[in-house]
Amino acid sequence: MGRKILMVCQSMSPFVERDVRILEDMGNEVKPFLWDPKDLLKLALKIGPAVRGSTHIISWFIGDHSFFSSLWARTFGRKSLVILGGWDAARLPEIPYGAWCNPSRTQQYRLRHSISWPNEAWVVEESMIERVSSYSGIERAFRVVPTIFDSEVFKCEDEKADQVATVLAVEDDSRAVLKGLPDFIEVARRIPEVPFLVVGVSQKFLQRFGDIPANMKATGYLSTEPLSELLSQTKVYCNFSLSEGLNNSLCEAMLCECVPVVADIPGNLAAIRNDQGLSALSATPHDVDSFVDLIKTGLKSDGRPYRNLIISKFPPSKRIEAFRRFLVD
Repeated sequence: MGRKILMVCQSMSPFVERDVRILEDMGNEVKPFLWDPKDLLKLALKIGPAVRGSTHIISWFIGDHSFFSSLWARTFGRKSLVILGGWDAARLPEIPYGAWCNPSRTQQYRLRHSISWPNEAWVVEESMIERVSSYSGIERAFRVVPTIFDSEVFKCEDEKADQVATVLAVEDDSRAVLKGLPDFIEVARRIPEVPFLVVGVSQKFLQRFGDIPANMKATGYLSTEPLSELLSQTKVYCNFSLSEGLNNSLCEAMLCECVPVVADIPGNLAAIRNDQGLSALSATPHDVDSFVDLIKTGLKSDGRPYRNLIISKFPPSKRIEAFRRFLVD
């Protein structure tokens, strides 16, 4: 028998859309509830009837939306789940970035209960548990449930070129710094014979970071199909971020047989760490000299085993089964 599921989120990101499709394919009715922070009072009241009319509540990320959906779920006796991403396990006040970056007392209260009230709490990779527990002071059981990466959409169907790419879904300078853009620019400057591509931002945005080397180009936003095509043609994919959960673009690039060169933060290592003898091409954040050497190594390497690694580490069946258990238990 299908359930009526309320999916509470601030935007319909691709990974949220994938969850909606999974739940619908299982025979459930899924109704997204989009939360606009500017309409806090209105939505805090409006979400009550939406929760009451549902059997299960799922919130992506923590914040006001997950607090009020969990509050109403407790009030009406509805089963609830909160899914935490990289933002929810971060506290980098110097940028600033992360859910726990100097929240007010009111916001701390809402964040903590966004974690403690739901029946289940999921994280996308294991190292997040320690950080979330430390920042929140909440002790509870977490389930590690990675997101799903579509190996049928993201696959290599083109001849590889000696080029390097990164994907940045950013709109401001501080977020670009978090994602390692200044380091990526400097690395490109030191390997002038190799094209470097930045997906997700404009050339004008790049110029906010000074003189951009001639071998670096911005593509702007790319939808799924052209992004997969670009990654299929790319030998090396970089993620120099200072903080991640489990990065979707990195895993999708590996599915497209890109060799990963990354900063050795937990979220990146969760994707590339393996017992299959594959080189983990990683270095400390901001270690530009090492990144340059690793990219040169990556350009000579075979990316096909990295596709197999993602398929074996993150099978869709794990998330599907976790949803099934949440809906039945």
